[in-house]
Amino acid sequence: MKIKKWYFKNNYEEYKVLYEDNNYILVQNIKDKRYSFGLVNDFGSFYGFPVNQSCLNKKDCIKILKDFIKIDRKYNDINKTTKIYNKMICCLNV
Repeated sequence: MKIKKWYFKNNYEEYKVLYEDNNYILVQNIKDKRYSFGLVNDFGSFYGFPVNQSCLNKKDCIKILKDFIKIDRKYNDINKTTKIYNKMICCLNV
């Protein structure tokens, strides 16, 4: 399993990578077992993931991903992310 570290002010947190492609990533914090997801470029950056996509329990993470799928379908999945969000949900249900 792939492990990533996020550094912040000489400290770091370790994350298990549950899903990753060229654009999106889903991680679980090893210490507190919380889930976060978003754009790969945002992981470990100064800004990080949006608040509603960070430090979630499993149930809330799945709910938000399903809500994103509903929004995407409403707009004909113009960003082509419905499949990605479904893959993330599958990774959480393992």
